[in-house]
Amino acid sequence: MPVTPEEKKALKAEKKAEKKRKATEKKKQLKRDVLTRELKYSAVTYQRHEKEWRQLLIEKALPGMRDDLEFAWNNFERVIDCKDFTISLLMDEIRDAEQQYMLNYKNHVEHIDKLIDMFRERLEELAADNEHQLTKLQER
Repeated sequence: MPVTPEEKKALKAEKKAEKKRKATEKKKQLKRDVLTRELKYSAVTYQRHEKEWRQLLIEKALPGMRDDLEFAWNNFERVIDCKDFTISLLMDEIRDAEQQYMLNYKNHVEHIDKLIDMFRERLEELAADNEHQLTKLQER
């Protein structure tokens, strides 16, 4: 079947439209590829800058944090020293109180012993006096 000039024109126009469509599709695809590549580059750049920023913050903040930590540690040691000193003072007071208690206890025991001795002597005197009175009564 022979192709008529109108069909030829239509085929030619269709080929031209197809070629144009392919060219625009190719341009779009190139644009997409460029944009995709740019997105990847931007993600890598973002990560690199974020890493650099973190490193910068660490370099700047770490000495300050170290100073704060040393200050807190010194305060902590000073508080511990104060508490140790207070505890040692209280322990001295307890030792003194125990010594005082022991002295009071010994003194109390001595007084009780003296009282017992006095009562024994008084009982012996009373017993002797009683004996003496009994002998007098028996003599009468």
